[in-house]
Order: sequence, then C-alpha cells, then structure tokens
Amino acid sequence: MRGVRRLFVAALLLVGCTHAPWNPYSGWKVARTKHITLYTDTKYLYTTTLESLEIAYAALGASLFSKRTIAPVEVLFLEWDQFLPTFGHYRNGLSLARLPGQGVLGRRGLIIVGEETHVPLAAHRLAHMFLQSMAPTAPLWLHEGYATYVQTIEYRAGKGMQEACLGKIGGGDPTVSLEQLFTWTWGQADESKKYEWYRFAARNLVDYFLTAEEGKLRPKFQDLLVGVTSGKDAKTVLAEIFPGTTVEDLEKKISEYRRESEVRPRPICPISFPIAADRAADFGKPRVEPLAKQDIEQLMFRLWLLPRRAGYMDFYPPSALTLKGSR
Repeated sequence: MRGVRRLFVAALLLVGCTHAPWNPYSGWKVARTKHITLYTDTKYLYTTTLESLEIAYAALGASLFSKRTIAPVEVLFLEWDQFLPTFGHYRNGLSLARLPGQGVLGRRGLIIVGEETHVPLAAHRLAHMFLQSMAPTAPLWLHEGYATYVQTIEYRAGKGMQEACLGKIGGGDPTVSLEQLFTWTWGQADESKKYEWYRFAARNLVDYFLTAEEGKLRPKFQDLLVGVTSGKDAKTVLAEIFPGTTVEDLEKKISEYRRESEVRPRPICPISFPIAADRAADFGKPRVEPLAKQDIEQLMFRLWLLPRRAGYMDFYPPSALTLKGSR
C-alpha cells in the first residue's frame, strides 16, 4: 500500500510540472533581492511578482510592522499549470507559517504565489508572515483581518520622499457574525466555504479600530492585540476595552461605520507612514543562481503533505498542521 501511495504522489508531482516532465526539478533557480528570496523554474515570468513583493514589504515594514524585519522572506513562484494541480482553484496563493517535515528551504515558513501577483496580493501574503513573526499566537481572525485590511496599501514615492498609505476602504462584501469570527477554527472556516465572508468581517473590525472616530480608537486596538495574543478570548478583551458594550452592539457599530464609509469618500492617503531609506523597496536587478535539485524536490514533497490542499484557506497557521494527514 505504501508503495502504491508513493507512486501516486510521484505521478502527481510529474503532472504538476509542464517544463520537463521527465526531470521536473531541473532548471530551478533562486532570485534574491534585499527582502525576498524567490524560487522559480521560469526565465522572466517572476519579475513582476518579485517587484510587487518588494513594494509590499517596504510599505508594510514602514507602517504596521515598523519595529519588525523578517527578511529574507522565502517565496515559491509557480505557474498556474503547476499551482492548480497542487492547491486547487479556490485560492491564488498561500502563506505557510511552517511546513510539514524537515528541509533546507522554508525553515521560517513560505509564501507560495502564482502568476499576476500584484501589490495587493503580495501585501496580503506578507502580512501573515510579519504577524506570525511578531505574534506567533495571534488568532486566525486577527491574521485574516490584518492581511485583508492591508490589501489596499499603497507605496508612494516622489520629490525625495517615500510613504506608505493605509486606510482605504476596500470592496464591500457579505460577512459572518463576530460570534462566528471569534469561534471558528481553521478547519471550520475552510469547511464553511465562507472564507471570503470571514476575511471581510475581520477586515471591517480592524478598519473600525484604526480609522473610526478620526483615529481615536487606535490605542484601543493595541490593547486588543496585546489581549488576544496573550491568549485571552476576544470577547473578554473587547468587554474590557468597551465596558457595557456587547459583541452585538459592537457588531452594529462596525456595520454602521462601514456603510458610512461607503458614502463618504476618505482622503487619498487616510493614514500615512514615512518609509525610511533603509526600508525602501529594492528595485535593483535580482541576484540569480542555480537551485539544488534535491532541495526543491524535497520542498515540493513537503507541500504535498499539507492538509486541505484543495481547500479555501490561504493561510496555514502551525495549528493547521496538526490535522490528520499533515504528519
């Protein structure tokens, strides 16, 4: 039985690569910039994605994560005909806090991206990695709220200065309740098939704290972060921050603020953060060198051990790897 399984996995790995099915791990290389280490078997297709990741890193590093550096971030770039057989068609990339098994690559987690990964998606992927590094115990809803909120981040440069802009409203979509947001596990969120609703509920909560009441709630958001990353239940922390306000009351306030934001345009740059020269994006020519065949082969095998590879969730916290099939 084990032999049959190994043959099946090997066959799938071969199907997932269109360049040279008889030798799927030849021709891989690593492209390095200041903040990103990217693995690819394409010649030039990855260059736009690499630039987007650099821009997103600089903007995030100057704003919400100004006291945290996580470079170099390891990224696996796959063409769609490679990505789809491995991870399905419900998502366009993944952020992995850690990988199953052991290997040379991806020791501090891994981002997986496909073609046409522009700045919004790059920011989403990187936000998970920044937050995981800064607060390893951050709950799932905080991860998704942060990552979805920063998808509207902008990198502005000109007249000798650079800045990151946050606070744009983003698209409006259905949401789950705060009760569901705070209680669903990773597996439940994936099984619900309401992953987008889950993300947008979390994003609206983050947006409310950071932009409502002309920014006066931002200190309270820090209290929320400290509370939930220390292991406290979100509803308990919110009751401490807003005495006498129920979760239902807060949910109503967030919904009302969301509707108000949709009819009252925000400034071009609602929240501005200057980008220091040492945090600027690296637009130089990447350093490219061959990647050892055995290293990428081992990495791809470890990815096949991930649970729910055809699911919806695009962030894998360490807890997700305790699910059946991840070891």
